[in-house]
Amino acid sequence: MAMSLKGPPVQLISLICMALLMQGCGAATTTPTSTPTPAPTSIPTPTETPRPAAIIDRILFVSNTGGDAEILISDSDGTNPERLTDDSLDQMYLAWSPDGTRIAYMAQKNGNMDIYVMDVDTGIVTCLTSHPSWDAHPAWSPDGTHLAIASNREGDLEIYILELSWQTDNPIASITRLTNDTAYDWFPSWSPDGSSIAFASDRDGDNEIYVMDIDGSNLAQLTANDAYDVDPAWSPDGQQIAFVTDRDDDQEIYVMNADGTGQVNLSNDPAEDYEPAWLPDNTGLTFVSNRDGAMNLYTIGRDGTSMPIPSLDDNSGGYPTWSPAEDRIAFTRGEPTNYDIYAIEPDGTNLEQLTHTATSEWAPEWSPDGTRIAFSSIYAGNWDIYVMDADATNLMQLTDDPAKDWDPDWSPDGETIVFASDRSGNWDIYIAAVDGSSMTNLTNHPADDEYPSWSPDGSRIVFETDRDVTNPDSCDPNCNTEIYVMNADGSGVVNLTKHSGLDSVPVWSPDGASIAFSSIRDYNHDVYVMDDAGKNVMRLTEHPANDFFPVWSPDGTKVAFTSDRDGNYELYVIDLDSAIILRLTNNEADDFTPGWAP
Repeated sequence: MAMSLKGPPVQLISLICMALLMQGCGAATTTPTSTPTPAPTSIPTPTETPRPAAIIDRILFVSNTGGDAEILISDSDGTNPERLTDDSLDQMYLAWSPDGTRIAYMAQKNGNMDIYVMDVDTGIVTCLTSHPSWDAHPAWSPDGTHLAIASNREGDLEIYILELSWQTDNPIASITRLTNDTAYDWFPSWSPDGSSIAFASDRDGDNEIYVMDIDGSNLAQLTANDAYDVDPAWSPDGQQIAFVTDRDDDQEIYVMNADGTGQVNLSNDPAEDYEPAWLPDNTGLTFVSNRDGAMNLYTIGRDGTSMPIPSLDDNSGGYPTWSPAEDRIAFTRGEPTNYDIYAIEPDGTNLEQLTHTATSEWAPEWSPDGTRIAFSSIYAGNWDIYVMDADATNLMQLTDDPAKDWDPDWSPDGETIVFASDRSGNWDIYIAAVDGSSMTNLTNHPADDEYPSWSPDGSRIVFETDRDVTNPDSCDPNCNTEIYVMNADGSGVVNLTKHSGLDSVPVWSPDGASIAFSSIRDYNHDVYVMDDAGKNVMRLTEHPANDFFPVWSPDGTKVAFTSDRDGNYELYVIDLDSAIILRLTNNEADDFTPGWAP
């Protein structure tokens, strides 16, 4: 249900995350037919794509904690796990593209297994293969232009290479069959230099690890025993290959040199260990194991020392793959009768409670120099504006009025605070010096004006208002509120949004070029961004929950917000470049109104 954001927290709650637009796979009418194995020059040796620094130390994995296998993403230590898919399909064998922009995986739909690719920027999922056969085990070429897969489209499992075009009607330019054997050839893995593909095959009677050139020539067998050797994974430096084997009567992770020599049991545990994925820095691997009772993700160093990845629930493990890949956030946590101010780092760690009262504190805002926090509190019996040092000392009451004073924001020079108050009988925008003097009503309008935000240059103030509603009492709580902007002295008032939906809680970007806000213009509360003239509106989140209270990171690359998408109100952060959404808090209380430290 959409709800109003007017006034203090007991009257609040409203706004939404990047939904994945799953495109269903239909018939194979647009799938190219297989072509004969080309000459070696027909597939150029791919060159390695540099890993983007913005997404280093993130890991993808599959979890079935919700009942079916879904794709999740977390930090490398297991914190901030976020679900990327939410459907009835089972997603498996994840592969992050070398440039970090796409995720390939296999999923079963319409009774067969196909290869899907998710665009990380848009969240759109495309079915690549759309074939009635079993297509599995995607592996990216180092330059991201091709995928190696296993498919039984011609009778038995063989290794194919898909040349990717990303055209709307057909994202595959060509399909080339590399192996041609009556056995099962599967689990392809591309070497970092792009010249070779390792794979598993049972062509000698049991599964062994083989390697071949990318045109299918120069086939070489790397393992030779009567055990089950599968799932090879090249090390980032190309010197070694990890694989799974049951040669020791249980599934273990082994490592060997790229030529098959020096085979060593790395995991060496009586539990089931499988699905190895190398760490980007080449110091070890992640893998899946049930050694502690439930399937979970573990890391293991080259010396064989292993440990579970912390912060992940039981049964959170499956198909890990590493991405080729600012300072605290203050927020409100609690129940309707008792909210306190907390601070947390943007990765969800080092949670600290700053206020400890039996009443409520709300809407914290950091001073420009990061040394103080302004906030609203009902400590003295009604809502007033307070200021304290960032370590929660030197508390000072800024306003003292029987009315409600609400939602403060600092001027860029740190000398003045703008806030909303109903002391005139309705909500207006006021400014005051940080010692509480020089109180001035800027808007002085019979409508309700709230949620002010100061532009970074100090010249303008953006705010939410219902002044365009003819009869506000007839539409509350979901009146057609708009985002307005005015000069810092209250002159030059302009309507920026001019939309029939509820637009609310605006906040300037650090460079002053954009304004983030919440809106229900698309039937539910989401976070949007527009330029400072009200043009070029872009929807940031899309989720059937409430996403609201956006706040920019100091560098302008992320937006934190509040959402109830997981049942209760928690803090999330969306990266504007990758569109990846991270969950920062996870508890039974409600977490609101984030404010990013400078």
